[in-house]
Amino acid sequence: SVSIIAPSTMAADALATSVFVMDPQEAVGFVESLPRCECLIIDKDGGQRRSSGWKSARHINGDEAWS
Repeated sequence: SVSIIAPSTMAADALATSVFVMDPQEAVGFVESLPRCECLIIDKDGGQRRSSGWKSARHINGDEAWS
């Protein structure tokens, strides 16, 4: 399972699809390289990987800053 926070729903959808087929560790690194994007990945065994800003991200609305 992949959850994404991104500046737009279109970006989140495209990013989730890309991340879903990647190695989880590489996927987190990829998301970390993108501005204003965060991810949570849950693997088939229930293990979780998340980007460094996942816990502090509340929402992104257009050009608003992180809340």
